[in-house]
Amino acid sequence: MDADQRRLPLAEHLRELRIRLWRSIVAYIIAIFVCWGFWRPLFALLVMPLITAMTAAKLPVELVAISPTEPLWVPLKLSMLAAVFVASPVIFWELWQFVAPGLYAKEKRYALPFVIFSVVMFVGGAAFAYFVILPIAYPVLLGFAKGNLSQINEIFGIKVNMSMGPAVTIKPTLTLDHVFGFSIKLLLGCGLIFELPLLITFLAGVGVVTHRSLWRFNRYAIVLSFIVGALITPGPDVMSQILVSVPLIGLYNLSILIAWLITKRRARRAAEPEVIDEEPAASG
Repeated sequence: MDADQRRLPLAEHLRELRIRLWRSIVAYIIAIFVCWGFWRPLFALLVMPLITAMTAAKLPVELVAISPTEPLWVPLKLSMLAAVFVASPVIFWELWQFVAPGLYAKEKRYALPFVIFSVVMFVGGAAFAYFVILPIAYPVLLGFAKGNLSQINEIFGIKVNMSMGPAVTIKPTLTLDHVFGFSIKLLLGCGLIFELPLLITFLAGVGVVTHRSLWRFNRYAIVLSFIVGALITPGPDVMSQILVSVPLIGLYNLSILIAWLITKRRARRAAEPEVIDEEPAASG
């Protein structure tokens, strides 16, 4: 009988988890159908920086599908990705309803702000990529397709004028899948990068890292920031790499400041019982 009583809470937890997961899945599937009805304006919004850059470069604004499934698969992937954000309130609510009963009052107090700030930082990183990096990256990349490749006008900043044969030009042939993948990679990458202060705040809160260890790692963090910037942004676009790497360095140093504040507060709390214990002894 005792064994059955011990199994009952676990069985009830699994049953509740199954119900929460099922509700989240249903909400996500419904969100996919909703987003499918709006995939055209969503895709137009996603490629707006590219359209602006191609118009400014006087290039034909067209995207090519190189496979029969691409015109269907790209809108479907976009709808599935957008559905995550549309269904996120339901998903977070079901997750909270499952986790909250097992949390202390203090943990509940910190959980909600942590979730809110994580969403804000992720959206802020994606917005930074959309409004800052993409409008700079696309014109630079498309700029390589302009002009006559056989006509050299400048070498290492030195003005020259030489022709090596007939006119050779580059015609950009941008596909649906490549443009979608490039844009989403940059948006999600920057969104995850902006979560760095929250991650380090959590690690500092549980005592895994301190502001001193983070500061000693700072020189390596700068190098890693430029490596991450090179991985997220297109290779020849140095300006975009800098636009990703510099905020990452700033976020890391902001994390050091947050870790210092957490360490300072922890030390102050650890000293409080000692002050309380010493006062009666001093008065005696």
